[in-house]
Amino acid sequence: MSTRLIEEAAAGYASADLLLSQQAEAVAKKYMEDCIEGIRDHLKKQGEDEIRATERVIADQLATMSASEKLEMQRALNLQALSASSSVPYF
Repeated sequence: MSTRLIEEAAAGYASADLLLSQQAEAVAKKYMEDCIEGIRDHLKKQGEDEIRATERVIADQLATMSASEKLEMQRALNLQALSASSSVPYF
């Protein structure tokens, strides 16, 4: 069943010639891109108090991450450094 779900989820934007694992990766990447876009839309609408609260939450989450998790996040966001106040391209 999971094979069929992956193939159906990938049907719109991933080539059927890809291996199942590559299709699954494409689905996961597309999902993350959609999530990030939703977050960007939300962040555009934040006021100063909400921005500070968001930065506090991010800082708290970063403090609990392992070094490898931080590195993966840094790579995913294409940042030189990772902190709550990192310059992430929201717009």
